[in-house]
Amino acid sequence: MSVPAIEAQSLSFSAEGRIILDSLDVRIQEGELLGLVGGSGSGKSTLIKCLAGLLTPDSGSVRIFGQDLTGVPEHKAEELRGDIGFVFQYSALFDSLTVFENIALAPMRRRGYSRQRARDLVRQKLAQVQLEGVEDYLPGELSGGMAKRVGLARALAMEPKILFYDEPTSGLDPPYGRVHSPADLRHPPEPGSDLRGGIA
Repeated sequence: MSVPAIEAQSLSFSAEGRIILDSLDVRIQEGELLGLVGGSGSGKSTLIKCLAGLLTPDSGSVRIFGQDLTGVPEHKAEELRGDIGFVFQYSALFDSLTVFENIALAPMRRRGYSRQRARDLVRQKLAQVQLEGVEDYLPGELSGGMAKRVGLARALAMEPKILFYDEPTSGLDPPYGRVHSPADLRHPPEPGSDLRGGIA
């Protein structure tokens, strides 16, 4: 069997004396789509943040394509996180940066994109999520659903091998609550075409 895209072993996490994850094992193969369903406060967001390296578990390990993400120097963890995209529940955009700057920040800093190349990339990713023409807006000028789609465009800008969604349809207005299936994003539509699907 091939090396899993994500593998967690004996993953545990607690906060304020409350056990949230207790010796959890996870194994996800490349190309696999996995959805987490559970009540509010059941640990869904905590789990995916641990798997993405955004939270450090109390114990256990997380491997990304066979490479340990836990217990490694920060520069190595940062390199591994380069393969991961994350769409936050509340978008987590930088309030003082424009939409263009939010999306272009990582490609320009990590991959040395010129401003013009980054601008072309931003237009492409915004078109992919059906949100053209908002490059110069600040996050405060966007609706919640628009901000959510900007967050997705930002995650896609680095062409991640792994994409995490935290509450993918919350805050999205119809018809966008049915948009953004990871399966659809493997083969992005041309700008202006319809991107629909369930959430996996």
